[in-house]
Amino acid sequence: MSEFTRRRFLSAGAAWSAAFPFVRGVDLAWQPPRARPAPRPLVTFDEPGFPVVDAAPLRAVPGARAAASVAELTAAFEPTAILVWRHGSAFPAEAWPAIARFLEDGGALLYVSGEPFSRPVSGAPGGRVVEPRTVAYLQALKLNQSYRLEAEGAALRRARTANVAERPLPADAWIAALEPRFADTRDFPSESGTPGARDALLRPLAYAHRKGDDARFPFAAVAYAVDRLRGPYAGGRWVFWLSSTPPQDDEWMWLLEEAARAPVDFRVDPTFGCFHDGERPSVLVRGHRPRATDSLTLSCAIEVAGPGPATRSQSIEFAAGEHGSIRVPLTGSFAPGFYRVTVDGGALGRATTGFWMFDEALFASGDALTFDDYTLRRNGRAEPVVGTTTMSATVHRDFLFEPNAAVWDDTFAELASLDINAIRTGLWSGWRKITTDANVVDESVVRALEAFYLTARRHGIPVIFNAFAFVPEEFGGADPYFDPRALEGQRAFLSTLARRLAPAREFIWDLINEPSFASPRSLWSLRPSRSTFERRAFLAWLKPRYQPSGETASADAWQDVVRRRWRLRVDQSIDLPQDDDFMDAGIVGARRPYRALDYALFAQDAFERWIGDMKAAIREGGSSGAVTVGQDEAGLGTSPSPLFHHASVDFTSMHTWWNNDALLWDGMLSKAAGTPLLISETGIMQRHVLSGEAVRAPREFADLLSRKIGYAFASGAFGVVQWCYETNPFMDSDNEVAIGLKRVDGSVKPEHAVLADAARFIARNRGRFDGYIAPRVALIVPTAEQLSPRSVSSSATRAAVRACCEELGIPVRAVADHRAARDLGQPRAILLPACRSISDAGWQAVEAAVEKGATLICSGWFETDDAGLAARRLDVGRRPLKLIETAASLQGGTTDVFRFGGTIPESWYAADGPAPRRGTRGAGTIVHHPLPIEWAEPSGALARFYRAALAGAGVRPLLARDASAPPGVVVVTVPFRNAWLLVAVNESSRAQKVAARRDQDAAQVTFDVMAGRARMVLVDPRTWRIIDTS
Repeated sequence: MSEFTRRRFLSAGAAWSAAFPFVRGVDLAWQPPRARPAPRPLVTFDEPGFPVVDAAPLRAVPGARAAASVAELTAAFEPTAILVWRHGSAFPAEAWPAIARFLEDGGALLYVSGEPFSRPVSGAPGGRVVEPRTVAYLQALKLNQSYRLEAEGAALRRARTANVAERPLPADAWIAALEPRFADTRDFPSESGTPGARDALLRPLAYAHRKGDDARFPFAAVAYAVDRLRGPYAGGRWVFWLSSTPPQDDEWMWLLEEAARAPVDFRVDPTFGCFHDGERPSVLVRGHRPRATDSLTLSCAIEVAGPGPATRSQSIEFAAGEHGSIRVPLTGSFAPGFYRVTVDGGALGRATTGFWMFDEALFASGDALTFDDYTLRRNGRAEPVVGTTTMSATVHRDFLFEPNAAVWDDTFAELASLDINAIRTGLWSGWRKITTDANVVDESVVRALEAFYLTARRHGIPVIFNAFAFVPEEFGGADPYFDPRALEGQRAFLSTLARRLAPAREFIWDLINEPSFASPRSLWSLRPSRSTFERRAFLAWLKPRYQPSGETASADAWQDVVRRRWRLRVDQSIDLPQDDDFMDAGIVGARRPYRALDYALFAQDAFERWIGDMKAAIREGGSSGAVTVGQDEAGLGTSPSPLFHHASVDFTSMHTWWNNDALLWDGMLSKAAGTPLLISETGIMQRHVLSGEAVRAPREFADLLSRKIGYAFASGAFGVVQWCYETNPFMDSDNEVAIGLKRVDGSVKPEHAVLADAARFIARNRGRFDGYIAPRVALIVPTAEQLSPRSVSSSATRAAVRACCEELGIPVRAVADHRAARDLGQPRAILLPACRSISDAGWQAVEAAVEKGATLICSGWFETDDAGLAARRLDVGRRPLKLIETAASLQGGTTDVFRFGGTIPESWYAADGPAPRRGTRGAGTIVHHPLPIEWAEPSGALARFYRAALAGAGVRPLLARDASAPPGVVVVTVPFRNAWLLVAVNESSRAQKVAARRDQDAAQVTFDVMAGRARMVLVDPRTWRIIDTS
């Protein structure tokens, strides 16, 4: 056991305490006090022979009480003690209950090296056994996960101390990255996006930097402190040294002093985020000293820096026991602009905030944001987007309740330097805190939003603002979509915000995040709320839709049509569907699935009406900002679908979270004809193996984000917005603390570089994303299938996208069957993948396009309308579908074998006929395969069928395909007028070389794609030379 002397211990302390300057951006809004803390009792565990794992040999800690056994350790725990843990990842399992109680009672902890509490040690002293790695104890402390980050070639730098030189870490060093969560409660229990009480704050102490990296973006935190403010651990301070490399003598002393500090939350907040002309700015200075029993009074110096060069000062007396607060009017005059306020609270530390004096000229400045059929345009110029989501690096989702423009200013400056050209933000909860009655909106929230937007304008970044989340706020009503009370509250809320944001030229409205069409009590599903208002609206929708035309039809004839569609008896009433109607079952029984289908179609129409209603409220308020709806992948199922409502928004939005095996499909089924698409939220959800450990390493998170960005642009989206920039630890969600480019400790994940690289590539080439050439092939989405309780639509359309787009390299545009009359137009070819039915209106639109010269490529037997009633389509008979089927190929000469798995052979039919056939209809052609081949298990036969059928329609791949294509690499071409974007996504575990050859000649370009990554390449279509690569 090594030891460092008391003299060396104290001399290191003198060097440490000499200077502690304020460093902008560190801890964002708080800096620790300069004074050294009072000494506290130290406790170490010194059982002879106890294993040390992932740490250096034990060294003595001067003055510590050495516990030679678990019993002695337990006896040494007292409220003011600091437990100094030096055994790395190892700890005695039988000591855990005592350690947990000590921490719950507010005990302090200094954990040196290893992955904290991850290797329990069992057995008696002298016969100890180190158990396998587990994250169960980390999770008990809400630290959740630990990832080992290699630190070869890195240097350690203190986060704040200017006079301490960095030191290199050895080649074999690694650093543990944790995922702390600091909330266990929900501020708004009924709201899914709610934050919780901030039970702790993290204070960075030291970072690791790699040579050549941007100094602003350390890849790991070597050391930090966690101040426990509330909850079971209140009053404790936990300090972690997370490097496998042991601390040096001066670092040991520094860590011990940091552990001895009392936890504190000292902060300053403006009373408004934005003050207006004639108002005197003021701030609130607040302190929280958990479990403090004394009182203190401090003289605090306040400095205010504004638009001019001068800094003004004033002082106050601040008193606090466990809590303290004081409102401070600021002295002097204030011109329009941004102001940064710093309060030096002596023993409580140094706090910083910011506010705005309303700058009318800046607020009204900016470019005209418009949209064509592909992209956002700034003053007419193409502006493809790489963005991120941010609210506040310090209070996260409470950013409009606790505004801090200084934090925003630092974040926006950082984002602008990375070429991020849009941010998404907004409200995920708290509407009844903001507005308690129609047309009464909390002025402080509106002022905070003004300040946020002004900060964004200061750095030239447009803002996409999310107004509601999941379902619209009911505002005391019984139904979010139909109750007049709810609708009035929603319109008044949006109109009030729009009135204040009316001059804002670079403000975009996202009406609702990931909407469900349901009551808040049935979130994430399609279910009626069963209010009187909804029932009335449903019946009012049914009547004109199904009332037969003609003077001879009775006024109630629509009811007979509905009963026929739903298979109701004459004695059964027409009403909202029952919940069981939405559930599939082998025996239908009393369920009425077609009643659920009509409700789903009604929901799509009603949601589009809701968009129009809310958009009108925004326009009434005076805002001309673009409008969208940020839907997630549920919109590719039964939730409100972009393909239904795209004509009512300026661009569609899709959030690509779950379908990691179908990301191209995610985007393509969200981009509708003539409407741009933004992937407005993408990121990586946490996923565990059964032991509770994360299945992905940090590098694999980055790889997946790279692929998601690549697929976004490959699908025809004009941009992508990553979720989110700063990890949010203040939600009662272990998933949320795994998502973000910046960890809670302030270090950046490998994903950060992925987004920055994509942003730089897009920024260099924005002008080349002009003159978008739309796909010549339309993919009909059988929406009766998509919305059905027995849906096989997604498997069919996924197979079509995989074969046509990924294997053949022929892009498609999606058209909803029930919107085909509006959206189909006149494509060169139409894909109608396997389905049981197509609506009458959809079929009429397809037929009309074929009559004018389009080629229809379809499969299977679908001689029914969307309610499963007999309808003439191709006039072919049906036969049972077998598990194994064979059919001659369209080209002839070969036989294809298809296997239909699951319940598909038990649920539908094949069309009569032994082979695909071609036929003419008007000026066009119909190519029909008798088997529903998109429902079959994957094989090369589907792509061969499409290739032959599309070739007959004059549609060829944009790139030549040959047998030498690298395995596991998807190459998609997005053509523009003067450049073609090639997106290569490597789904394999090996780096691959891609050779992209024009279809019409031998010209080719070659480039490498890293394993698991995507690469974007711009090529000149005339010379076939590379312009730029990501």
